[in-house]
Amino acid sequence: LANPDYLHHLAQTRLLDDESFCRYLGYLEYWRRPEYAALLSFPHCLHMLELLRLAPFREALKRDDFKAHVSALLEEAWRNRLDFVDAEKARLARGLLAEGG
Repeated sequence: LANPDYLHHLAQTRLLDDESFCRYLGYLEYWRRPEYAALLSFPHCLHMLELLRLAPFREALKRDDFKAHVSALLEEAWRNRLDFVDAEKARLARGLLAEGG
C-alpha cells in the first residue's frame, strides 16, 4: 500500500470499488498496533491505508495525473526526511566532537 503505482493499478482494475476489498482494508488497520507497526519497512503505508478509506481518494487514484501527484508528494516527503536525518546526524556529530567523544 506504500506504492502509488500499485494503488493506481488497484484503482484502475476496479478492485478499490469492491466492497469486500474495502472491508479487507479495514481489517488491515491492525498494522497500526505498535507491535506490528514496528515491523513496517514503509510506515507511510499506514497513511495510505487511512486515505484508502475515503471514496474520493480511491476514485482519484484511477487518474494518471493523481497517481503522479501522490508519487511526487511521497518523494518529497522522503527527501525532506532524509535531509532531516542528515541534519540530525551532523548535529549529533558536532556535539560529540565538542564533548571530545
